[in-house]
Amino acid sequence: LASGTVDNPEIVVTGMNEALRGRRKAEPPARWGEAVAALEKRDDPELDRLVNELSIVFGDGRAADEVRALVKDKHVDAEARRNAIEALVQSRDPEIARLLRTLVNDRDLATAAIRGLAAFDDPSIATLLVDRYPSMRQAAQIETVNTLASRPLSAAALIAAIESERIPAARVSAFQIRQLRNLGDAGIGEKLKSIWPDHPALTGQKGELFEKYRKLATPAKIAAADPAEGRVLFQSLCGSCHKMFGHGGAIGPELTGSDRRNVNYLLENIIDPSATLAENYRLSVATLKDGRVLSGVIAGEDGDEIRLQTIAEQMTVRRSDIEMLETSQLSLMPEGLLAALSEEQALNLFAFLMSAKSP
Repeated sequence: LASGTVDNPEIVVTGMNEALRGRRKAEPPARWGEAVAALEKRDDPELDRLVNELSIVFGDGRAADEVRALVKDKHVDAEARRNAIEALVQSRDPEIARLLRTLVNDRDLATAAIRGLAAFDDPSIATLLVDRYPSMRQAAQIETVNTLASRPLSAAALIAAIESERIPAARVSAFQIRQLRNLGDAGIGEKLKSIWPDHPALTGQKGELFEKYRKLATPAKIAAADPAEGRVLFQSLCGSCHKMFGHGGAIGPELTGSDRRNVNYLLENIIDPSATLAENYRLSVATLKDGRVLSGVIAGEDGDEIRLQTIAEQMTVRRSDIEMLETSQLSLMPEGLLAALSEEQALNLFAFLMSAKSP
């Protein structure tokens, strides 16, 4: 790179970015300054962005200034601006938290900004997010609950907002309820039982729930349901982890070829997902030294670093930043996914899951 003779420097620089993703600091390779100078001559904005993100990890304050300017520039591609936010958050840029506060209602950057704010232990962030919640788009609202549920103090602010109906209880998903439980705070645990007294993950009444849905999901009712509407529900509830008909995430098992035409099989796996759990889908809970709690599955380890796949993203966490790491017998998939659905919605979801082809 330093010689300027590499035919495809974008491939090299992209590979370096991927290898260092999640690291706050790293030693620059030999002749990195010369490489930057050579790459700047190519006058390629995308290459410049990648180089600047690397330079932040290598401790270049000038690069951080340029990346902050990129985040603020509304003429730059939104995806490039979101990547820039991630790079600044990962490096714990001293000015990024203040910048992110100004972006929580930005049409293109709100979700990235709110996710980035989760990295900072500042009680005023919770106040800001709760206040701005009503004016946010749906994706930003979901990310707001994720961020608030990641620390005990901000979770208390979330619970208070739910109790006062500033944030609707119905907008908190089963994943997020489980994250709140994973904080290990007794007071929050009691509040959860009060807000969601019938939630199966909190009551343990799995048998009754199984019988309820087994009687509901008759062949005639499933045949009359709307699998297209079920596909929309699947994308919202399950698609971030499971793939069906070639679409969805790869955190959990592929569902297309499973025994999903059997309604009992579906109910067993939805209502009690931890009953037959493969080793690589066990839930890990990492309590960080800065007070944040992360829930996910361990996707890989490399020396002092752990790659943790959460519902929202894959994060690289240094072991030295972890106060405690626990792996449980629970599945990443939480209990209670059906709790927020009406009977009609549940039947639509079953109709999609049992379809021979995508509707």
